[in-house]
Amino acid sequence: MAIISGWSAAQQVHLRPVHPIAATRWPLVASVPGNELSAICANFGVFVDREEGQMRSLRSRLAVFLLWALLLACGLSLLQGTILPAISSVLGPLWDANEKVNDDSATAEQRAPDIAVDSAGNAYAVWRDYRNGNYDIYFSYRPAGGKWGVNERVNDDAGVEVQEWPAIVVDRPGNAYAVWEDHRNGDPDVYFSYQPMGGGWSVSQRVDDGGTTNVDCPDLAIDSVGNLYALWQDWRNGDPDVYFSYRPAGGGWGANERVSDDTTGTTQYPGAIAVDGASNAYAVWPDKRNGDENTDIYFSYRPSGGHWNANERINDDAGIAEQWGPAIAVDDAGNAYALWQDNRNGNFDVYFSYRPVGGTWGANMQVNDDAGTADQYTVAIAANGATDVVAIWQDRRSGNSDIYFSYR
Repeated sequence: MAIISGWSAAQQVHLRPVHPIAATRWPLVASVPGNELSAICANFGVFVDREEGQMRSLRSRLAVFLLWALLLACGLSLLQGTILPAISSVLGPLWDANEKVNDDSATAEQRAPDIAVDSAGNAYAVWRDYRNGNYDIYFSYRPAGGKWGVNERVNDDAGVEVQEWPAIVVDRPGNAYAVWEDHRNGDPDVYFSYQPMGGGWSVSQRVDDGGTTNVDCPDLAIDSVGNLYALWQDWRNGDPDVYFSYRPAGGGWGANERVSDDTTGTTQYPGAIAVDGASNAYAVWPDKRNGDENTDIYFSYRPSGGHWNANERINDDAGIAEQWGPAIAVDDAGNAYALWQDNRNGNFDVYFSYRPVGGTWGANMQVNDDAGTADQYTVAIAANGATDVVAIWQDRRSGNSDIYFSYR
């Protein structure tokens, strides 16, 4: 099997995340309009619950993954030639001392952070927070060059129900937008709030319109003019599908639209969404329509102002194998880049496919270059305004979990 042509040798990043735990989602999402970065997209990792022996989706958002991807993607056009292969060692000393973002003084748990950065370098973080005896969504703001500010609660319900799995994006002027999974109505729903630059969070709004059915793990993207695109898993049809809603800049959320077109009644898992410079949307997700032991990565495309197209399978293996945790990025021209963890070789590797604007997904290529049987998982991908792409993932080739990256 040929290792991906055009990808650099995998390089270790000398920053390591906390080991994943049950019900904790791993990184990664942000939308950073106004600079060279086109998109950093959400991904869903997978872990094995050893007690129950089953796969479950997880997504957490660690700022370190995002910031690495941001630095690498934004710098690709400036770091050609011999500089880029050494970027890991060059950038390492530039990291400041770690800062605690949550400001509670007790021992409450804070989990599942997400972060976004505006064009001026101001940072916006959200996470789920147990300081009140139940999980709420909290927020903090860090001005460029400054410190994290006083934490603010985002959800506005007065009860003790759970709010979790937040995602945040920010537009060019610095207005912030957040979605999360919210249990205030008993069954989980997707809720949304908006914070104008310098202001407070708006009244929470429900995004999904499916009644009392369960939803899970929303993702959020924003385009260059402030239109919002939300994606989530939805049980309204009796089995999990992928659903979507659109919010024009300054407007309200529209009628929900089903993205997955499977008719077999099988499971589609939470996915990731990205938007290009022309406001076309791209979604990927894990999908079991071809068999319970044969999870594949599926894709759909929504032209600006249009509807979601017929679903396409991205992975091209002919056997029965598990593919999980897709991430997607698009450049300004509309070329799409997908990354996922893939078990076609008997262990999880990182695989990639490319879709030129208006075209179809190409042959899959392996990104990690180790020759052993160690697992690689928890992937993320970023693209700049040209055709430079960076991949980052969790890698166990050394016997413990490290973070590796490669560029193309």
